[in-house]
Amino acid sequence: MADKKRMGAMSLSSFGKTSSASEEKNSTPPVESIQKTEPTQKAKLGKKSTAKVGKTATLNIQVTRAQQRWLQNTAQDIRDNNDGPVPGPQRVYPVHLIQAAIDLLRTQDIVWDEIKDVEGLKDALNL
Repeated sequence: MADKKRMGAMSLSSFGKTSSASEEKNSTPPVESIQKTEPTQKAKLGKKSTAKVGKTATLNIQVTRAQQRWLQNTAQDIRDNNDGPVPGPQRVYPVHLIQAAIDLLRTQDIVWDEIKDVEGLKDALNL
């Protein structure tokens, strides 16, 4: 049994060894140079699609349970308004309500330099 070589001329100890200098001269160029060009092409394609939508950032916010339930219920009500199925990217979820609220805040005629605290913000928004 010891006479048989199951892996041809290779043994487990040969996997850690590097090839000799003469073998390296005769070998083909490494595959790394080919692989380096592919990701840049894919990245360029990805940048085009994300440039239209805009880059997103994760925002970890805390809301009360009542606010969370309101966001969930309101988003569900909006989804229920549709008679037929709506494609995934067009469905309304709580995150979309928050994004719309941010856009609404940006359009308000508020002098942001005068806002000092939460109460001042609520007063400026007439809440």
